[in-house]
Amino acid sequence: MNKYDLEFYGKNFTLLVLNLYKYNLKNFKKYFKKKIIEFPNILKKTPIIINIMFYMKISDWILTKKLILYFKFKIIGFSSCINIDLKNYIIDSGIPYLNIGKENFLPNVKKKSNKNINNIHNKKNSSITINYPIRSGQKIYSKNSDLIIINNVSYGAEIISGKNIHIYGSLKGRAIAGSLGDLSAKIFCRFCYPELISIYNNYWLYDKIPKEFIGKSSYFFLKDNSLYVKKI
Repeated sequence: MNKYDLEFYGKNFTLLVLNLYKYNLKNFKKYFKKKIIEFPNILKKTPIIINIMFYMKISDWILTKKLILYFKFKIIGFSSCINIDLKNYIIDSGIPYLNIGKENFLPNVKKKSNKNINNIHNKKNSSITINYPIRSGQKIYSKNSDLIIINNVSYGAEIISGKNIHIYGSLKGRAIAGSLGDLSAKIFCRFCYPELISIYNNYWLYDKIPKEFIGKSSYFFLKDNSLYVKKI
């Protein structure tokens, strides 16, 4: 014991994480009822972390939160959340944001830039290139650079860029471009099978992408604040 009679000490605790894959309040209610019947003593007033794995609107979050609290769960934090406005809204409500693992970790990454451009311009337009597959559960984040993936992005993986995204393999996970508000951002992919495509506050889930673009070389962009796709 030190002279202050207290200390910070790192320790791991087991917590329940509720993964939200898609907004469906009716299914949420059925799922909660089912689990509480299965584990009545374990889930009563259980502290949970909400992992928001799709683009959720603030209005959808308000209803979802009410339902979670109705079933007596205690929300102690949330994670992921690609909607920046929603993220700030939840934080302002008093629920802390938690990073799952090393969200900004980019192993074996090379930055490419044009030496003829000054340093300020260079920082804004450099690109990050990754030549290994992005596997399920991995998250890659590039704040101010184009993100270039020379490999596949698996189901359950997530790549996020404040600028453009280029994928020269299969895209089967989630791709979010223009995350900081760049409306000119685009997503290019050679083989298109995405779980989710998002540019700023606009998104499509897999079932909303026109069938003629599935598996094809395509690129996604915004026009008049709506999401569009064209073949390359």
